[in-house]
Amino acid sequence: MEMMMMMLVLVSAALMSPCAANPVRSLNLDHIIDLADQYNKTMYEKFYVEDVTHLVKSGCRNKFFCRVHDILKKHDRTEDKKIVRNLDVFFKEGNVNCTEELINVPHATTEKPIPFLLENLANCIRRRNFMGI
Repeated sequence: MEMMMMMLVLVSAALMSPCAANPVRSLNLDHIIDLADQYNKTMYEKFYVEDVTHLVKSGCRNKFFCRVHDILKKHDRTEDKKIVRNLDVFFKEGNVNCTEELINVPHATTEKPIPFLLENLANCIRRRNFMGI
């Protein structure tokens, strides 16, 4: 019985240890998810932007966030400015240099409605917060 209790304690400790090593969440990225959700509710599919699906499929790295930043910075909408401002803070905190990140990243030749971009952004932030990419 004591051996069974000891095994149970060791197994539970082994299973709980990854929870303690969870990555630190970025509050600015979490705020961007809320802004993207609000923006998608008010945004119609009349605005088309560069398709960044290839950057999502390659792992939602800094290249993706930098490209989204550049795309949204070109728009002159209040919602975009809030997301861009939060991405600026994220880049500053993480010492990300978007100029260097985007040197070898080609522009996509296809365009999609802006809600697709914002949904990709929210999904990449969730993935980054969950997996600690």
